Amino acid sequence: MKILDFGLAKHAAMKPAGASHPTELATQPIETNPGLVLGTAGYMSPEQVRGQVADARSDLFSLGVVLYEMVSGKRAFTGESGVELMNAILKQEPPELDAALPPALDRMIRRCLEKKPEERFQSALDLAFALESISGTTSSGTQRIPEKRQRRYAWTIVLVAGACLLAVAFIAGRRTSRTPSPSFQRVTFRRGVIDNGRFANGGRTIAYSAAFDGNPFRIYSTQAESPESRDLGLANAHLLGVSSSDEMALALTPGLMFATGTLARAPISGGTPRAVADDITAADWASDGQRLAVVRAKPGFQQLEFPVGNILYQTTGSIVSPRISPKGDLIAFVDGPLGATGAIGSVATVDTKGNKKTLTQLWLGWIEEVAWSPSGDEILFAAAAHGDTTSLYAVNRSGRQRSITHLPGAFDVLDVAPDGRLLMSHAVVSLSLFYRPAIDSKETDLYWHDFSSLSDISRDGKALLFAEAGDATRRGEDFVSYLRGTDASPAVRLGNGYPLELSPDGKWAVALGPMRAPSQLVLLPTGTGEARPLTHDGIHHQGAAWTPDGKRIVFVGNEPGHRIRYYVQGVDGGPPRAITPDDVTFNSFDPVAISPDGKSVAVAGLDGKIVLYPLDDGTPGAVPKLENGLVPLRWCKDNSLMVYQPGDLPVKIHRVDLETGEQSLWRELAPASRTALIGIPSTRVGADCRSSAYSAQYFPSELWLVDGLR
Repeated sequence: MKILDFGLAKHAAMKPAGASHPTELATQPIETNPGLVLGTAGYMSPEQVRGQVADARSDLFSLGVVLYEMVSGKRAFTGESGVELMNAILKQEPPELDAALPPALDRMIRRCLEKKPEERFQSALDLAFALESISGTTSSGTQRIPEKRQRRYAWTIVLVAGACLLAVAFIAGRRTSRTPSPSFQRVTFRRGVIDNGRFANGGRTIAYSAAFDGNPFRIYSTQAESPESRDLGLANAHLLGVSSSDEMALALTPGLMFATGTLARAPISGGTPRAVADDITAADWASDGQRLAVVRAKPGFQQLEFPVGNILYQTTGSIVSPRISPKGDLIAFVDGPLGATGAIGSVATVDTKGNKKTLTQLWLGWIEEVAWSPSGDEILFAAAAHGDTTSLYAVNRSGRQRSITHLPGAFDVLDVAPDGRLLMSHAVVSLSLFYRPAIDSKETDLYWHDFSSLSDISRDGKALLFAEAGDATRRGEDFVSYLRGTDASPAVRLGNGYPLELSPDGKWAVALGPMRAPSQLVLLPTGTGEARPLTHDGIHHQGAAWTPDGKRIVFVGNEPGHRIRYYVQGVDGGPPRAITPDDVTFNSFDPVAISPDGKSVAVAGLDGKIVLYPLDDGTPGAVPKLENGLVPLRWCKDNSLMVYQPGDLPVKIHRVDLETGEQSLWRELAPASRTALIGIPSTRVGADCRSSAYSAQYFPSELWLVDGLR
């Protein structure tokens, strides 16, 4: 029996907040001096030679030296003295291995022996995966290898694989033994939705905002030692941040989650909030406890300000979760693209001069919050590329990303305590799909996979067009289009993409294709036929509707050099043509309201007014007497327009006479169950102007305290 020695062990301690990287381990002196070079010279890694901190990647270098010696019969590094040997480890590459050695094995050993730790396998598990490619690999080239030599390399591969497996088990076991398992402790226990939380009082207190049992949002505080929470007496308030001096930044609004409100400051100990700024969606405190970074909503765009009033960045997309670095030199945030539906975006930073840098990919499944590590070197976030089962990641200032752990469900990182503990929220997101054929009829929930996002009611009222997303799609698509009968018959899967509207004859659905920039329109058959692309342009498409004759599509989008505009295009081809100026607005969950004669479209402007634009020649006309902020839903045959005010709960649909501007309440929509309800993102009125449908979004959530993740 042979015992493989992979170096001397060091006792590892967690890294202090001021260190350069949160995953580095600091060496505690035990009978030796810090910086002392320890190890068997020929098998030491470059970082050990330099007396630097060593981690699992150092063990993999030592393993690579052993494997090299096994397959070649020679030392990887040589020298006349210990000094020369260590110099070879630092600066020289091992001699080339036999050309007849399987290339996969050669590459594996070479990667283990990379000088820089970041260029080696990053874990024993990565090395184990690499072993899978060796068994079926043969030597390359046309050179014939003697049978005796073939047998020798076959046995070498077997021995190397066995040695690697033992080493992987040894390294993984050793690392696991000195890294405690993370602990998850639930902090809140009432039923409802929690939209934000922050550490306070040096990490001993947790402040958060929540709407429990169907009531309005309020501010609460709690501590990890107690299951009880204290109501701070602030109603219709959303927590945005807590300063180093325990002063809260709040958004005062009766609205639901993600609502725009008045920024106010209030001490966590109690007191009347003091208003600071209007139209604020998010905010964060600088480490000095005085300055605030805010996201301000403007008609058609959002802007990031730091300090308040100083604009650093503007976008027609979204700016979510702004967080100021501990040094105050960068603001991290989730940068959402124009027209994105749901928690979609990438992690980005902007410096105090307004220079923006995107650090991660565009996450299509889930991303809502970011938080800085205590040292300020990394940004922590939970995200999912597809579906809503997240992983915890960290990305540094230069964009190097690492995976920390997989998480069971939809989690968000709300804050990081000075000692490294994480405050996280966990939610189960669902969408119900309600349909009512007439005012005096019963409302029916026709949800399918618990994430049913309504898009359209068929012209005859016999079917609903909707999208499914999340883990239920199973195959990694962004969205999947479905059609379900209003008689509650099983839903039919139409294809990939986010559906927008059914054709007048019900044979096709126009949909947004896979979510990439710029997004394009596709046609999905509801019966026989094949899906086909509709657009091939540089326009980023958002919403679309058919003209009553089924020959043209009116869609919403933006192209380089322009904000959002409405376009018209023939179904059988031809270039799109803009029919509105750039001063319009559109929500991706809303419909496109075309007149029954197919000659005009009702459009909400940036000024809050509704304007009727002709599809061809003609003069636009404004709807008289309407209050600002209303959104068109359906143009009825009696020349009335169904409109609603976004953000209201219940949703109040009014019928407007387009000639006089007179309006009357037509219907109020809201589910009977309000607990954990965060809004009604999509509402539709049928072509008969009698039926209605909507999706209600639920977000039951709780706070968790997580320790031991680095």
